[in-house]
Amino acid sequence: MGLILHKEGWHASISDYVLENVQPGQIVEVSLLVTPPISGKLGSGNPIVDVEAYINGDLLGGFRMLDVPPIPIHKPHEKVYSESEIVIDPYPPEQGETTHVRAMVQNTSDVEATVDLEFGWADFGMGIPFTTTGMVPYTRTITLSPGMTVTTSVDWTPIVSGPQCIMINLTDPEGNYEPQFSQRNVDVVESPPCGMTQIYTFTIQNPTPLTITVDIGQITFNIPPDWVITVPPSNSVEIGPYSEQIIEVHLTIPCYESIQDMRIHQKINAMQAESGGRPIIDVEGYIEGALIGGIELQFGLEVVYNTFLPINMK
Repeated sequence: MGLILHKEGWHASISDYVLENVQPGQIVEVSLLVTPPISGKLGSGNPIVDVEAYINGDLLGGFRMLDVPPIPIHKPHEKVYSESEIVIDPYPPEQGETTHVRAMVQNTSDVEATVDLEFGWADFGMGIPFTTTGMVPYTRTITLSPGMTVTTSVDWTPIVSGPQCIMINLTDPEGNYEPQFSQRNVDVVESPPCGMTQIYTFTIQNPTPLTITVDIGQITFNIPPDWVITVPPSNSVEIGPYSEQIIEVHLTIPCYESIQDMRIHQKINAMQAESGGRPIIDVEGYIEGALIGGIELQFGLEVVYNTFLPINMK
């Protein structure tokens, strides 16, 4: 048996490092003891330790123990800027129209727990300071029994229309767990007509007194291979103190060259619709390799209508 410790200051050990004469089909229990530092806070969401098993030097299997808080707001498989537990209704928000911002939280532990949630919003982009203007109330305190799931919401009156970023800070009032931060910086858009280039824009702001260089990265999901996506002017931008830079995402969808190509596209589109998937473009910003934020463009699936003409026979 072997251990790989990932968190500094933590201690981990197992009751048996070598299991001898294990018979076919025999089950042997091994205990794992993990001790956090006295002064450390829990709930970072990061790996604590990996436990692995080897037979004659070959890896048999293993598992990973995570430092997960009792009420997690972030789903490990989702980007921190496109969290699905945040819902904006109606979408897109309209200036002056009451909008409901909801968040779903669950107590995954076996004891009662209380958390504080603070809501906020910012313009669609990266590095833009959040505000609570128009959100009443912008804080919520909820207590959840073991295994309980609660959807909590605030009323928001936007001062501008269009896509905006919603954030939630979740904190433990007793201070035992690390604060958690969640965002939904997603714009749901329609696919452009074929043969035309559609431009989507967002803003990167530098709220510091220093000039910064932001590296731009791009990730796509369920994007057809013939879509042409560019993020000019380059892979990085330099932004002066307290300044901002408009970033453009250019998308061109080629037109079908034959009926066969159209039918293949329709088949793929139908498969995505049935599975709940949709074309997605993520654009991320990095400073010296560290992720500072991102935006997500989700494209609605094309609805294809078939028209059947009557056949006249004489």
